[in-house]
Amino acid sequence: MEIKARSEKLSDFLDLIKMVERDHTYYSQLLGNEDKLTQDLLHKLELESTGYRDRNKIATALATSRKDRRYYKDQVEELQPLFDVVTDTKHKSCIEHLKQALGKTRKAEAYHKDRRYYPRVLKDDELTKYANGIGGAEK
Repeated sequence: MEIKARSEKLSDFLDLIKMVERDHTYYSQLLGNEDKLTQDLLHKLELESTGYRDRNKIATALATSRKDRRYYKDQVEELQPLFDVVTDTKHKSCIEHLKQALGKTRKAEAYHKDRRYYPRVLKDDELTKYANGIGGAEK
């Protein structure tokens, strides 16, 4: 099992925040459109003198619209608590700090990943001798 890096976890969290904002706005717009469509269909039924078949088509379209509206409304209701937290002015600075922390964490992880030691005293060939037990102090 591979362990996710801290930066990946923080990035996933920030992606969730972006997704909440984006999806809440998207579903709210769709909900508004479905409300308008419902009113259009109801007014068409009420004010236009249409035949039996046309009324059935309108009623079917109305039922479909209501089902779609319910889905969009459910999505908005589920996203609303997180959306309120994310868009609250008290939390905006915290989110910005998290974004900055993500950058610093990625930088540290990259440094640790490519870490290399550069000998200060020993040369590469001397280091190999010590590793093989050949070098060291004379006895």
